[in-house]
Amino acid sequence: MQEFSKVNYKLKVHKALETLDNIGKLRYYALTNNSETIKNEIKAMIPEIDLFVVIYDDVNLTEEFNPPIYLRNIVSVSYYISGDIETYSPREIRVYIWGTE
Repeated sequence: MQEFSKVNYKLKVHKALETLDNIGKLRYYALTNNSETIKNEIKAMIPEIDLFVVIYDDVNLTEEFNPPIYLRNIVSVSYYISGDIETYSPREIRVYIWGTE
């Protein structure tokens, strides 16, 4: 992944997360620790990348990302939510992306 390409894909992933947040899906998925559905939603919007999603509050709430040793150009995007109207339950949605070399 070239440097300019990395920035473009980070922006695309952030925009995908923002879109999911704006339509009300991201908060629900994050609060239910559903990283797989977040991954599938982003993959549907940006099919050309490989990605992995991890959700945190104070600790990791989902499966930890352990990249294969051959992956070198991994970048990450973090997106934060504070919960929903009824519940203050902050989460960090961290998306690792690769595969656009």
